[in-house]
Amino acid sequence: GVQTCALPIFQGSKGKIISSCLDEKRIKKAVFVDDAVGHLDSVQDARVTCYFASWGYGKNVGYPEYKHNLWGKV
Repeated sequence: GVQTCALPIFQGSKGKIISSCLDEKRIKKAVFVDDAVGHLDSVQDARVTCYFASWGYGKNVGYPEYKHNLWGKV
């Protein structure tokens, strides 16, 4: 299921925020979808699979595109 975490105001990359949340909730696997490659690049956590959101405004430079039918397979 979808997990949420209560983080204090956090300054840092989206990747660091996601890793902190995974640590807090002891989550072993997650998916991150974004249309900003810089946000995807900030993820340095092997527990997180990153996908590019092709419906957004960003330009993809090598990330797999997220497809709605992938949900549940990751």
